[in-house]
Amino acid sequence: MRAPSAAADLVAGIAAGLAAAWLMNLFQDGLSKAIGLNQSGETAATKAADALSEEVSGEPVNVMGAEMDTETAAAQRGARPNW
Repeated sequence: MRAPSAAADLVAGIAAGLAAAWLMNLFQDGLSKAIGLNQSGETAATKAADALSEEVSGEPVNVMGAEMDTETAAAQRGARPNW
């Protein structure tokens, strides 16, 4: 019997992680509907990222990205805009 390769293990791990994340979101949506919670359309990961970003920079992630124009975003990355 052959031992599985590292690449096969990596692909299997990525597939399992994506499937688990999808199932968790499905479960969370179904549970929220079943118990009558008001859904904001944001996932738990988005809420966690916003909370961490507010703690560090004072602004949520979605506000930080939405208010920047292309030139400002490129300058902050240290890159030139693609014009």
